[in-house]
Amino acid sequence: MDRLGAAAIVSIERDLTEHLVREFNLDVRQLLFDATNFYTFIDTFNERCTIAQRGHSKEGRAALRIVGLALLVTADFHIPLCHHTYPGNQPDSPTFASLTDELIKRHELLTNCVEGITLIFDKGNNSKENLKAVDASPYYFIGSLVPSQHPELLTVPREKFHSLEAEGLPGVSSYRTSKEVFGKSRVIVVPITRDCLWPKARR
Repeated sequence: MDRLGAAAIVSIERDLTEHLVREFNLDVRQLLFDATNFYTFIDTFNERCTIAQRGHSKEGRAALRIVGLALLVTADFHIPLCHHTYPGNQPDSPTFASLTDELIKRHELLTNCVEGITLIFDKGNNSKENLKAVDASPYYFIGSLVPSQHPELLTVPREKFHSLEAEGLPGVSSYRTSKEVFGKSRVIVVPITRDCLWPKARR
C-alpha cells in the first residue's frame, strides 16, 4: 500500500464504483452513510502514521490508537461505493460534511442509472452545517432525531398513528408531521411497531 498515493486510491475507487454500478445494475436510489472507527496496535511513538490517533473508541479500547472510517454503501447487499478514512480523534459529524463534496462529484455517474438519490444517515451526523450541505446537494435525505431533544413527539396519542400494512410493513404504524429542525421546516415521521409498549401517559 505504500506504493499507492491518496490520489491513486481515489481514482481506483471511482473506476471500481463505475464498473460495479454499470455491470451489476446496482440500485443506487437509496444509499446508506455511516462512520465508525477501529483500533490498531500502532505504537505510541510511531510518528510516521498520523491518521491513527487516540479518541472515543467505539469498541472501548481507549488505550489504543484508532482510525476513523466512513462508508457509503448500497441499501441492498451493502456494497461499498465510497470510503473515507480520517484521524481517530475527529468526530463523525465533520466527516459527513467533507464526504458530501465527494458524493456530489459522483452524482453524474450515479444518476445515469436513476433520477433521484436518497442519502440515509443516523443521528450521529446531525448538525446545522451537515444538513445545510445536504440541502445544497442534488440529493434527498432521510435522517434520524434524538428522542430526548424532541419530547413533544413522544407524547403523540396512539390513535394518531396510521397503519403501514398496506405499504408492506405489517405491524408498523407511523405519525407524520412537520417541525423546524436546525433552522428549517422538515417532514417528521415517527414510527412504532405492534410490539411497542406505549406508556400509559400517552394513551
